[in-house]
Amino acid sequence: MAGVFAPQQGTGIAFLMVTSNWSASLLDISRSGHQRGSTDVTHSETAEADATTHALYREHLPSLLVEGGMIRITAHADRPLPPMTAAREVLRITYPKASGEATAAKLEINGFMISESATYQPMSDDTMRQEFEFKVSGGWTYTPGSS
Repeated sequence: MAGVFAPQQGTGIAFLMVTSNWSASLLDISRSGHQRGSTDVTHSETAEADATTHALYREHLPSLLVEGGMIRITAHADRPLPPMTAAREVLRITYPKASGEATAAKLEINGFMISESATYQPMSDDTMRQEFEFKVSGGWTYTPGSS
């Protein structure tokens, strides 16, 4: 991942499945962070004893593999569904332009859709909302906005 995430405020965030050319009128978007596992490498000769309690502690090494996480979006149901059976493709989140920027920051991720559901809220605003969940497969590429 390149760049540093800067706080973005306001509206205008966009979501696009690049290969499928599917986009949505977003109400909400969230993403889980990266997760990194650990490997237990303890054996009887390496376990360290606590000087006070004499408890033995396990030893761990960081995993080389990183879990990319998930992206969840809520959108107005005003378009056909995205392709549930599509192969892994580029998912693009484009942030609102910050003051003075000519191009907006964007986050590109390889992923694919794993679930879809819909909610109808009669008597509130009479719209149907759809929720989609995408599995991240691989790393994330952040491109900061430029002026």
